Amino acid sequence: MGGGKSFVCLTTLILLARAYPGSKWCVIRESLPTIKKTTLETFQRIVPSNFIKSFNQQELIYNFVNGSQIFFMAEDFRNDKEFDRFKGLEVNGFLLEQVEELQEKLLSICFIRAGRHKIPNMPPRPLVMANVNPTLTWAKQKIYDRFVNKTLPPDWFYEPAKISDNPVLFEDEFYMHNLTSHLDDLTYRRLIDGDWNAFAIDKPFLYKFSMERHVKEAYTPNQYVPITISFDFNVEPMTCLIGQKLDMMTGFIFDEIEIKTGSTEEMCDQIISKYRDFMGNMQVTGDATGRNRQAVMQGNLNHYRVIKEKLFLKDEELIVPKQNPSHKDSRVLGNSVLQHANFFITRNCEKAVTDAIYAEVDEFGELIKTKGEGRHFFDNYRYIYHAWYPEFITRPEKYF
Repeated sequence: MGGGKSFVCLTTLILLARAYPGSKWCVIRESLPTIKKTTLETFQRIVPSNFIKSFNQQELIYNFVNGSQIFFMAEDFRNDKEFDRFKGLEVNGFLLEQVEELQEKLLSICFIRAGRHKIPNMPPRPLVMANVNPTLTWAKQKIYDRFVNKTLPPDWFYEPAKISDNPVLFEDEFYMHNLTSHLDDLTYRRLIDGDWNAFAIDKPFLYKFSMERHVKEAYTPNQYVPITISFDFNVEPMTCLIGQKLDMMTGFIFDEIEIKTGSTEEMCDQIISKYRDFMGNMQVTGDATGRNRQAVMQGNLNHYRVIKEKLFLKDEELIVPKQNPSHKDSRVLGNSVLQHANFFITRNCEKAVTDAIYAEVDEFGELIKTKGEGRHFFDNYRYIYHAWYPEFITRPEKYF
């Protein structure tokens, strides 16, 4: 933070737009409000006014006097899961602002679309730029870890940038005093010193969870073994995790699905579209409150009656408890499973992994949930290990 990442990247785009008349460049950030409050304000401070021909305020497109364009777009993953808006772009390059907030799939689309806009004086190569703060999301494995291990592809370049590289802020004694005096040590190390390992919490729920041990790159489900679907019926978002238990000790969580606004029927439709080959070979667990009639979806059906009908389940394939396990019991069981069983989750389950890392308990051992950090996948996670290892504490001899 404060290292001048956006300033350098946006200045580079302006220089490219000037050097290559008629070129087109696209800036992408997570949401439109964020673009307007941050990236666009920075850009407007540094773009030379005599280079601007016009600015389309509605489309957020800058047209320049030499025919070049720079335009700003929101990823808006919530409303465009397949990135359809980007698939027809013909540009010379991209800038992905705060790439840790974006989806990894968008980066692949940018690689495909960069260089598609043909002009007489073409840049030497298509260009995709990005900036990032220390994170535990896909960007760490894709970019930073490979930089540290010296395994970045030969046509990739990573430049660390710290606030000490930005004299405007670093030499401002009052600003730096505020940072050193008021930021906690962990936040300071992560955002100011650029320490990618400065992630910790005081009272972790799953204190035995380890990225190195429990997170796997990928998993292909065995078509002869049932998959387990864990539901949580939050109003927004509704979530589910998909996993597969291979034997008494071994299980993988390998997919996460959420719908921001929608019904249980729509969630089931997504599951069917992705796992049609497992129809007749599924089992379901999840939030016990889904049995209640208060949560009526249609007619006189509760959530699990709807799920049973949509997924063609038998009664014995609904392994839903009569009441949800307490957080204290889940914490004991979860950490025991993590320490002694072969319980894994794949890296693509990014939100579930984040919840497993950051979930905290209060002084009474209860899960802390805030509006900003809803831990929407965490309950799905604990419902699965209660379904797979129900007697791991009381009858451990069954598992060893």
